[in-house]
Amino acid sequence: MRFEIIKEPFDKGVKLFKRKFITVEPGVTVLVGCNGAGKTTMLRQIENQLKKENKKYLHFDNHSQGDHFAMDRYGFEENFNALATMFCSSEGERIMVVLGEQAAKVGRIARNSRGEDIYILMDAVDSGFSIDNVCELKEYLFQTVMEDHLDGDVYIICTANSYEMARGEDCIDVESCTHRRFADYDEYRDFILESRKVKNER
Repeated sequence: MRFEIIKEPFDKGVKLFKRKFITVEPGVTVLVGCNGAGKTTMLRQIENQLKKENKKYLHFDNHSQGDHFAMDRYGFEENFNALATMFCSSEGERIMVVLGEQAAKVGRIARNSRGEDIYILMDAVDSGFSIDNVCELKEYLFQTVMEDHLDGDVYIICTANSYEMARGEDCIDVESCTHRRFADYDEYRDFILESRKVKNER
């Protein structure tokens, strides 16, 4: 899938991105860069194109739909059992509960989209996660969706800060708009530090 990227998304003469297009293959793609590099901005541009082309997609933003927002929603809905469970859980466990709800939505989209490609956009999904949480997310949600949706391709595009999310996946450096893979944690760490330098020089 080819996505058009606006290089200067905020019209302030600052180029966040070096290329006009990125290409995403079916499977998992992780947008990588330091905080403020433009990961969320690129994901929003991807979402805008999917909307324009009437593609089926699900967008989960951990900052606006994550555990604290879910707790507020449970309180409003007077779902006190769920609220008590969330209140007594760790941050990672609360995020997993919310992602379980999202997994049900993904399942419904997959069942109702036979023969069509589906897109799952996830922003800051690894925020507050430990390594085991990230592994569970990738194994039980990502792999399950890709294995169950047999009549079309699945594109999972997420932003991440942790090496564990990027490990073994096709990554896009949001600043250069190029694909890369990381051999180990040290290579990822060096990339993030270099990304910070580039951001500071804008």
